[in-house]
Amino acid sequence: MRMTLLLSGQGETPSADVITMWRCDDRARAVWEEAADTLKEPLDSWLDQGDPTDTYRAQVISAIGSMATYAVVAREVPIAPSFAVGHSVGEVAALGICRGLSVSTVAQLVAARGRAMHDALRSAEVPTGMRAVVDPPAELAELVAAAPQVYVANHNSTRQIVISGTLSALDDFAATSGLRLLPLKVKGAFHTPFMQAAADRFRELAAPLDLGESFGPAVIRNRTATPYPDDADLIDELARQIVAPVRWAEALRYAYMHGSQVALDLSSTGMLTRMAGCPGVRHLPSGTPDAIDAVQRELRHVLAVEGSYDLAARALGAIVSTPNHQPDRELYRDRVIPAYQELRAMVGRADQQPDQILGIVDDVLRVKQVDEQLRDRKMSELRWRAARFAA
Repeated sequence: MRMTLLLSGQGETPSADVITMWRCDDRARAVWEEAADTLKEPLDSWLDQGDPTDTYRAQVISAIGSMATYAVVAREVPIAPSFAVGHSVGEVAALGICRGLSVSTVAQLVAARGRAMHDALRSAEVPTGMRAVVDPPAELAELVAAAPQVYVANHNSTRQIVISGTLSALDDFAATSGLRLLPLKVKGAFHTPFMQAAADRFRELAAPLDLGESFGPAVIRNRTATPYPDDADLIDELARQIVAPVRWAEALRYAYMHGSQVALDLSSTGMLTRMAGCPGVRHLPSGTPDAIDAVQRELRHVLAVEGSYDLAARALGAIVSTPNHQPDRELYRDRVIPAYQELRAMVGRADQQPDQILGIVDDVLRVKQVDEQLRDRKMSELRWRAARFAA
């Protein structure tokens, strides 16, 4: 069962129930406390003073809140997603979860992003903002291209596209196009060239951070609607994302076309589920404590039915799903078939040894002469699952 995590952006305001959950659940509270200690900021009081137009605070609350909610959902069921998609600043939280970054590192990363954007907005010569286009026409891109100082910022779905620009230009566009525009609760033309100063400043602020080398599920980039390469410069990618449109609908389509069957919506209102619109995908919102309980029951059922956390079964899948390029049939028979049989004997056993299983798979993929990039991807996913299995 392939799963995709969905993480929200800045414009969402958490409900009182969700804030209470963050404060009362041990794991969620630990996330907030670590972030507060790192940033030397009173994050708990910020939750009571929520202002989505305060870019710095809103982005910190969004990213740390996503990680706190993830900790709650994963408390009883270890989650091993295949993909993660974060909307705008949600991409920072997605990288934190899937690349194994510490809460402290994520806090510093999102603080650098939020501070850079906040400072850029304060020094802007003209006020800017964002508007959601309700029921956008097919020719919207052409209309926007012809409008000075207006850009498409978010491709959220076929039913909603967000545009950014100066406030006066947005008003002119509404008047001339006759389209229905809804103002978003943010101050700034995010994901447009207006934010270039913020992108440059983010690079400076985030440069000292050591993000290390890690592995995990594929984080699908807003900017390209394709996964981050394993060797990606994360800071450079996140800086580029600040000035590029969010290709949300395309990113979800990528996950769907690559086998995702479950979408776990970590937004506190379930808004990402409503925007998703992918047929054939089971969407599991986790916007309230009750919804999270339901998600946990659903995931436990999925795991019981699918055997998703039988590492040996996953290892078998990695072997049989990769093509064989080994011309020596005798070598294949002597090395691959016994390894396959050894893994089959491990399926369902409680005493599985992750290191042994990983070694078997790596050896088999090398014998099969699997393409290096594909082999690395398969091994990265298995190492992630092994870490969750051990936990």
